[in-house]
Amino acid sequence: MTTDKHIDLIELTIEVVSWSDEIDGLANLLEGCLVQTLRIVGKPSTGTVSVLLTHDERMRGLNRNFRQIDRPTNVLSFPSPEFPGAPLGDIALGFETCSQQAQDRDISLTDHLCHLFVHGVLHLLGFEHSEASAATQMEQMESAILTALGQNDPWKDEDGNER
Repeated sequence: MTTDKHIDLIELTIEVVSWSDEIDGLANLLEGCLVQTLRIVGKPSTGTVSVLLTHDERMRGLNRNFRQIDRPTNVLSFPSPEFPGAPLGDIALGFETCSQQAQDRDISLTDHLCHLFVHGVLHLLGFEHSEASAATQMEQMESAILTALGQNDPWKDEDGNER
């Protein structure tokens, strides 16, 4: 089943109904995360993000084709070429991996989806985590965005200590 939904900044394709069974108001949730991310990073709210909510086999194929890694992953980001009016890019998320990670971390799938989506948007905006200093900067941005959204800091435990 594929469901397509459009709101101002998000073009959402849901290939796995479990996403919408588990999380109400997906398009609005993701748009809120996008708007908060753009606000905190200081980017104008222009350019759409296409979001694919899919399954692990599709993620495995994307990961293999684009990163030469033959296994599923939680999130992949594909920035668009930069030109005036260009969309920000595409983000794909795999249900089974995301759901299992949320269970393993004892957090809601909604909170985990928001974290991974924000992570993906930051990649679309040029943030990376291949070097330690860049990873720290990206984690700090994720923390600021998610706490502004009213979520727990994903990089701290319930006592406020770094994970």
